[in-house]
Amino acid sequence: MNLNKCVFAGRLGNNPELKYTDNGTACLTFSLGVNQRRKEKNTVTWVNLVMWGDMAENAQPHLHKGKALYVETTYQKRTFDGNNGKVTMHEFVVNSWQFTEKKENGNVSKPETNDETREAGDEDLDDLPQF
Repeated sequence: MNLNKCVFAGRLGNNPELKYTDNGTACLTFSLGVNQRRKEKNTVTWVNLVMWGDMAENAQPHLHKGKALYVETTYQKRTFDGNNGKVTMHEFVVNSWQFTEKKENGNVSKPETNDETREAGDEDLDDLPQF
């Protein structure tokens, strides 16, 4: 049996960037900061996430830096030719997601789902601030 599923809960470290592939498929990239407490010290691990298609277009207006988010993903490693040679990216393709903070009316946002995994486009992730 093989299993490729990763689950993360954290806060968005940047406003997601929506791009489109040459064939018109939407691609949303962003980072999630996941807090880890180790021996009285908090550290943040940054996870590169990507959403595709309708999920990306529907999520983009609602995702902003600092929002608390829960995501279920699959791990993906890809290599491409960058400006300075070969670049290897380790990222996680979002299959479903939901906000983890309640809205003012007390409801939690409904999760979006997507079973598609595709090769991601070239994205540039800047240095992100820690919470």
